Amino acid sequence: METFDHKLFRRVHGLAVRQVESTLTDAEHAELETLLLESGAARRLYVEYSQETACLRWMCLEEYAGTDRATPAGAPVAIADRPRIGRRRVVAILAALACSVLVVIAANWMPRSNQAEKIAQAAPGVDALAPIAESVATVTGLKSAHWLEAAEEGRLLARCRIGERWQLDAGQAELTFDSGVLVTLFAPADFDILSPTSIRCRRGRVTALVNERGKGFTVETPQGKVVDLGTQFGLDIADDGETEVVVFQGSVDLAPEMGEIRRMEQGDAMLLKNSGEVQRLVSLRRDNYLGGGDRDPSYSPLIADVRDNIRQNQSLKSYQIVYGGMNEDALCFVDRDHEWNGIDEAGLPKFLLGADYIMPFNDDKFVEDLELSVELSRPAMLYIFIDNNMQVPDWLREQFEDTGVDIGLDGAKTEWHPANSLGVGAGQSVDFPFSVWRRAVREPGVVKLGGLTPPAIGSRSLGFNMYGIAAADLGRDAEVAVP
Repeated sequence: METFDHKLFRRVHGLAVRQVESTLTDAEHAELETLLLESGAARRLYVEYSQETACLRWMCLEEYAGTDRATPAGAPVAIADRPRIGRRRVVAILAALACSVLVVIAANWMPRSNQAEKIAQAAPGVDALAPIAESVATVTGLKSAHWLEAAEEGRLLARCRIGERWQLDAGQAELTFDSGVLVTLFAPADFDILSPTSIRCRRGRVTALVNERGKGFTVETPQGKVVDLGTQFGLDIADDGETEVVVFQGSVDLAPEMGEIRRMEQGDAMLLKNSGEVQRLVSLRRDNYLGGGDRDPSYSPLIADVRDNIRQNQSLKSYQIVYGGMNEDALCFVDRDHEWNGIDEAGLPKFLLGADYIMPFNDDKFVEDLELSVELSRPAMLYIFIDNNMQVPDWLREQFEDTGVDIGLDGAKTEWHPANSLGVGAGQSVDFPFSVWRRAVREPGVVKLGGLTPPAIGSRSLGFNMYGIAAADLGRDAEVAVP
């Protein structure tokens, strides 16, 4: 992992203090921007200490945010009635606190000369001569980003204000709200900042990572609202307004324009249609929401789709397809945080590294009449990983062959296994061995898979899991001698 030395820390620290004191020169601003562009460690600390700065600002500003007013003699002084601390004194307090932690931008990065015009364009009816809108977030990451209008506010470290409309024409951008919420937008995206805890998105893909302090963060879409309950979730808003909602961790409340509020949990995904209908989203590409843009653009995915026979009203879970994602510590299931790993320090077998794979639902280990349809876009070697605690089903024996190779599952902490914890890397904290089975599929098309028979009641204390699914190019495992 990238780190930075004390010399770099001191330099970033000094620049941050000058930011807080509003004494940063143009040259120093450029230097800080370069440091954050070139150093992943600096960017991670920048985001981390942005959250610390937000706490300090709340402590020093919000506690004394009430207007001056007279207080009857002898009456208790409420927080809102305490005398307001002067702005210069608050800045001095923050600067002093910055000597012990690396605080970051609280200054205004957008030229005021065009601010009134921008606010008027984004929010018609807002008084352009009124005090400048509150800054509530910072641009903390850009990747091949191009804004529809080349403006100052689109640069790294720019501050984002309530009422502004942002239109990302290409690439992706990352905003860190002062509350600690991290929002990533993928072009083409068109959104407004409504408040310190909400945005309105007209189109584009959005992911939000929300910590404890950011609970309640809201994204408005043409088809409704998504209210976070402490989670990581994604949205994909089509040009016609239809909206996909997927929960990667935690839970959200989905409030469609028409219909009742629905609680969505980890692994759930839904489609909000223009007709007002809400449908289960059966499968999705995980990297559409969580990056993956570094992959070779010429890469041709092997897994085109996956479907099941679960009726619409029985599940909201969505299969997630991960292209090229089979590596150490890859997530196994959409509804658990378990990870795939090599069974020992030798790691995952080479023929699986970088394979496409599917994240199914671990709870489907109980569905004996399950039918999965995996669509392959081209010839491939299809793999099934089956828990060695499970009975090998007939469909697997008949259609696949055992490679004799095992991989491991590192079990995350759950209510059933409270002592579990996740390790990092090959052979670390492996809790369940899985046998790898294979089948050569020489023509594009659909392969049918079945369900599992759960272990007998007396043996369930050992634990058991749903099978895994992966696909790789034919011939990659030629060195494996199948009995």
